[in-house]
Amino acid sequence: MRLKYLPSLAALTLLFVSGASADTVEKTFSLTTPSLGVGVESPTTGFVEQFDSSLGTLTKVEITYDLSVVSANTISNSSDDNATVQIVLGGSFKVEMPSGTEVLNVGLSHTTDPHEVDAHQSGVDTTTYTFDGNENSYTSDLIGFIGNGNWSYVLNQVLSSTSLTPVTTGVSISNSVTTASLTNGTVTYTYTAVPEPTTWALLGIGGLVLVLTRKRNKA
Repeated sequence: MRLKYLPSLAALTLLFVSGASADTVEKTFSLTTPSLGVGVESPTTGFVEQFDSSLGTLTKVEITYDLSVVSANTISNSSDDNATVQIVLGGSFKVEMPSGTEVLNVGLSHTTDPHEVDAHQSGVDTTTYTFDGNENSYTSDLIGFIGNGNWSYVLNQVLSSTSLTPVTTGVSISNSVTTASLTNGTVTYTYTAVPEPTTWALLGIGGLVLVLTRKRNKA
């Protein structure tokens, strides 16, 4: 290949690269769940806008979220001694697609700060804790995210257990209520964009210049 063809080839290659560049569009969603008692499951259905395939080819779906949990528990001390205890919470927070695929799955495992309970007294311990900066990415099985409508999800929160540590005679826990909220949740679609009409025009011009240059050099 002659060196005089290189400028035209370089320009054409650059146009092809720019035409296939990746772009992103971000969709935002926010979810909340109702208050729950121990062992109660609360499914909630929601919707997020699907990726429009006319924009290009979807290559990745990224979901980021912060989870805030508030738990209120009544601690009773029927003994003759003061006690210092902590509450251990266990459960889960899930978001599933209709197919059953889990989009999010967070274990709600947390131990509260120490709580002092006087002899023959009771009180409500309320604690708030967060799981920040969680992230899930998907690069396969993306068909459920693509379309002209919404993809639905089912959100489940289960507070499966509460217990005290250390286990203390006469000290018990009751009336456990936990609320979990999904905050700052975003869905980001990463895709290879379809070239715009102006890009196709430039590609055509570049190809035409290359053809004319070759014909002229053959003449």
